[in-house]
Amino acid sequence: MSGLRARAGAVVAAVSAAVLLLAGCTQASIEVPEPAAPDVGIQLFQLPWTSVAKECETTLAPAGIAWVLLSPAQEHIAADEWWASYQPVSYQLESRLGTRDEFADMVQRCTAAGVAVIADAVINHMTGQDEPGAGYAGTAYAHYDYPGLYTESDFHRCGLTANDDIQLYKNREQVQNCELVNLADLDTASPTVRATIGAYLEDLLSLGVSGFRIDAAKHIPATDVEAIVSQLPQGTRPSRTGSSRIPFSPMTARNRFPRR
Repeated sequence: MSGLRARAGAVVAAVSAAVLLLAGCTQASIEVPEPAAPDVGIQLFQLPWTSVAKECETTLAPAGIAWVLLSPAQEHIAADEWWASYQPVSYQLESRLGTRDEFADMVQRCTAAGVAVIADAVINHMTGQDEPGAGYAGTAYAHYDYPGLYTESDFHRCGLTANDDIQLYKNREQVQNCELVNLADLDTASPTVRATIGAYLEDLLSLGVSGFRIDAAKHIPATDVEAIVSQLPQGTRPSRTGSSRIPFSPMTARNRFPRR
């Protein structure tokens, strides 16, 4: 009888051990994943500012996303296609993605939720339209004339290719001085142009953005980018240690922007 009890006790002990092991495996298998790393970000391409604000509060912050990259915020040509955002008419923050007030509210809400906002800054060029027109907010413009911002003398006319368009993308002089698919190329070596761009970036910083992606950066000489950035308030410029509120990107869009 005592032997039977001993065997029964051994069986119970073995079953208990198996149950504990199974419970441990089950617990491990349903653990919630760790939050995203602090350097993980997301691009919400062409999302309106009101929608970005909601995403920051309901999705991005809870998921541990550290930053969000926006589409360009400035006034653009009067068109609804995505590429219209990359043809600036003025530096007013009025576009099909929202108003200045909506942009400011979005930045405040995202920042409060713990998500930094990165603005997409189109500073290499203006529009690629051959005919005069009016921007999304009604600002009048011509290919080389943007009242209150730039006149013809503020643009490159490279004279190296037909129509001044870039033909050889391995030729630095063409890439940085000729036009990218007919987009009016700003003379970023000009103090006037640098000051105008700097004022635009400072305006974005004043609303709370944490940094910039510089569109078509490889089409701007590095010395010009450095000169523009050096105008920004102390504490927002990149440091030699690599720490900065402002990440820069060498990316460029090589898409064909239709002329109108």
